[in-house]
Amino acid sequence: MGKALEILTGRVVAPSSTLTALTMSSGDVLSIRNAPIDSLIMLLQAWADNQTSGTLRIRSPRMHDNVEGLRLDVLASEVKPLLPRRIVQPLFPQDELTVQLSGSATGGDIESAALLVYYDNLPGIAARLIDVPTLLANMVHVLTVENTLALSTTGGYTGEEALTAEFDQLKANTDYALLGYLVDAEC
Repeated sequence: MGKALEILTGRVVAPSSTLTALTMSSGDVLSIRNAPIDSLIMLLQAWADNQTSGTLRIRSPRMHDNVEGLRLDVLASEVKPLLPRRIVQPLFPQDELTVQLSGSATGGDIESAALLVYYDNLPGIAARLIDVPTLLANMVHVLTVENTLALSTTGGYTGEEALTAEFDQLKANTDYALLGYLVDAEC
């Protein structure tokens, strides 16, 4: 069986100070995937992008506190990790998360949130994940890739492009590690 990372993304429109359930992006659901009951599943990180300050609340019947769960303060236009480094929230197979967000009361303002979930043993998946020492031992060169995405103003997953669309510099039959990304405008 395989390791997996999954990003769950959703949004609310003008929720004001009311904690409002996320509308999930196409293909994303807040049900934790079915995995062996004894396998490790963790919420590694959460982020939110708000027009004004608000709160991101994550809860489930299996968390310590199902009433308030994790309440994380979100600063306006500050997309930063909301959970402390190396502190993870255990999750459980087929658990149903409830994720809510508050923020701007201005009509049309979209507030977004994303959760990063790690599965140690997800049937049917075989992600090739490595740690930093393995990366450093095998790295030969650093390569940057540039993409230009035309995004929608309605939220959700939009604006896609192949990694090689702008500059096709990747070499066939070569392993590459995706280390991260930078953007030149607030998304």
